[in-house]
Amino acid sequence: MFYKVVGRLIPYDYYRDDFPEVFPNDFIIDIETTGLDPNEDIIVCLGIADLWHLSITIYFLEDPSKWQEFHKFCRKKVFELLNSGDVWAYNSLFESKFLKIPRFSTTFSSTRGIQYGIFDLMCGTGFYRLKQAAMLINYKYKLNVDELIKDVDIDGKDVPKVYLKDWCVKRDEKAKWRIIDHNHRDLIRGYLVRYHVKKVALKIRDQLPKFAPEPHIIFDWLRPLY
Repeated sequence: MFYKVVGRLIPYDYYRDDFPEVFPNDFIIDIETTGLDPNEDIIVCLGIADLWHLSITIYFLEDPSKWQEFHKFCRKKVFELLNSGDVWAYNSLFESKFLKIPRFSTTFSSTRGIQYGIFDLMCGTGFYRLKQAAMLINYKYKLNVDELIKDVDIDGKDVPKVYLKDWCVKRDEKAKWRIIDHNHRDLIRGYLVRYHVKKVALKIRDQLPKFAPEPHIIFDWLRPLY
């Protein structure tokens, strides 16, 4: 019913020997939409990065009249991921609103955390855009993946116009691949951010015991990050 693309998460030869890093049961999702309002706009593309198998699957809505079916399909797919591992998104509030799936929250019974929802990869007190965050992380760790995370053709803000005008009206096959390529690059960017989140979390974890005994609750909060 929906167009599907499957591929490797990244070409290995772009990275240093200690990268890429695998994350058991971790997934990154990214959606492309026709706008910012979940009550007015629709999902046109869902990308899923499997960080354990280092694979990417992207679903594209070729027939806009099937948008409701596609929405249900995307929601079901993400729920399946939540039931099998941790799901991450950059600015998870955006994905959660469109998919009607909760963001990550933790409730506690004694000292044990029960976690459910989409984890947020948002970086920086000023909330860097995903591309900007990925560029800074790429530079910080000297990963040399500039060509994979630059926008070759379109930015996220261009997706609505490309989909509605170039795809829905003109049926330009290139429009579909422009959106898919952008989604693919966002998933790679998300992967770099996840890599950074893990490095920071491990550093915090290793530093905490050096100062004083810390409540278990702090480690319960940190554990999902590494």
